[in-house]
Amino acid sequence: MLGNAQKQYNHLNLPTSVVFGSTGQIDYIYDATGIKLRKTVTQTTGGTNTTHYAGGYVYLNNTLQFIAQPEGYVDPVAQSSQVKGSSNGTTTYSAYNYIFQFKDHLGNIRLSYGDSDKNGAVDTSEIIEESHYYPFGLKQKGYNEDISANGNSVAQQWKYNGIQFNEDLDLNLYEMDMRQYDPAIGRWMVIDPITHHEFSPYNGMDNNPVIGADPLGSDTINHGGGTLFTEDEAIAAYKGLQNIYGGSETEDWKPVVNDDGSVDYVAEERDSEETFAQQYGVTVNQAKSLIGSRNVVAGETSVSGKSVSAMFGTKVLKLKLMSDLATDQRIIDQVIFAILNSALEGDDYWHTQDYFNDVLKVDQNYKQYRGKFDTGSGLIDIGMLLQWNASSGGFFGSDHPSVFKNYLNYKDNGQIGNIFTGSLSRKPIENIHFGSGIDFPDGIKWKANRWSSSQFVTQPGDGQTVINQVFKRFKNN
Repeated sequence: MLGNAQKQYNHLNLPTSVVFGSTGQIDYIYDATGIKLRKTVTQTTGGTNTTHYAGGYVYLNNTLQFIAQPEGYVDPVAQSSQVKGSSNGTTTYSAYNYIFQFKDHLGNIRLSYGDSDKNGAVDTSEIIEESHYYPFGLKQKGYNEDISANGNSVAQQWKYNGIQFNEDLDLNLYEMDMRQYDPAIGRWMVIDPITHHEFSPYNGMDNNPVIGADPLGSDTINHGGGTLFTEDEAIAAYKGLQNIYGGSETEDWKPVVNDDGSVDYVAEERDSEETFAQQYGVTVNQAKSLIGSRNVVAGETSVSGKSVSAMFGTKVLKLKLMSDLATDQRIIDQVIFAILNSALEGDDYWHTQDYFNDVLKVDQNYKQYRGKFDTGSGLIDIGMLLQWNASSGGFFGSDHPSVFKNYLNYKDNGQIGNIFTGSLSRKPIENIHFGSGIDFPDGIKWKANRWSSSQFVTQPGDGQTVINQVFKRFKNN
């Protein structure tokens, strides 16, 4: 809508008028220093609304809407009360609701809430609005969009960087003191009033909205500090937080092998057709066909391996390693799924590429995975150290994909994986190995070893006990 508008600016480069053809227009009045005093929105078919800004007091059509304060805002509520001696017996006055707001480190308003029933506690029904943003300030939609009537609709327009978002006539801009900002493109509408030679004068937040905020529209305030991470370190830290706080247990369908050998893919919290498609690399329409018209309910909704086999010719859906949903926990679950499914099928081994997609896109370095495993009597910590791609060399040529033949049983030397699909008399190369020597929490410990000139072997010991105890129907040598 803004692209078709005619705009006029004053000597401070602030908009004084935005005209949207025959739809209407927005007019602004400022004081001598550029502080906004009044905004008038005229709609051709909808009348006129005038907002006055008097410091922390904001009026709409001459009616006080709210009073801003550091912890949120005060919402005036008109009420009536009996007064003795009054000619008509009543008088009108204002009571006040106190709305509190939680802000993040950049000053973005994330949560508004108040004790509307005045019982001294705030429950979920008293949350007024919850806001989540993309890095440059565009509000995320599609979830938690309800806005309670307990708040003030004008006051709730203040969001990113603690600034008012103007949606009048679909303008959709944040109105900072010095200029307007478009969160959809992360750019200002006019040049920067302060010259920064290293950046474009239109760049929002110096192109770093993770640590930068600019509530005035003139100079980015850096809220950085702390620890800098490399890309791999950041990914590892994120996955670690997922495991600690349970994030890895949401938005992931879990493969389950039943005692009769059948397979089900069971929904977990916040799962949908879209997460199913993303996790397993199928189309959304295919996911909808498999799930049907049912509402997806965690722990109840499942897709049978029989249905999957009818569509794809196999009951096994490969986990897409490059998907955002390929969390540590889900990779661990997929390996366990591979072991159990192969064992119940009567096989002695399983191939990596039969259960995982995007193997070639994963680098050749070890990947560490941590999560939980349900033994039937409780959850235990589990750790994996896996290598997905084989090293280049005489045996493999270059960038050979990992087509590990993963044996379910220990051999005499304790080896349970072989990179070759041929005779076991060839040099054994481990993909997955049970044993100690990994700095993981107590519990099952798995280790994968890349090809090297010296064979890595761990004695079976308690690893064999773990296999026999946890994974059923394994064949013993």
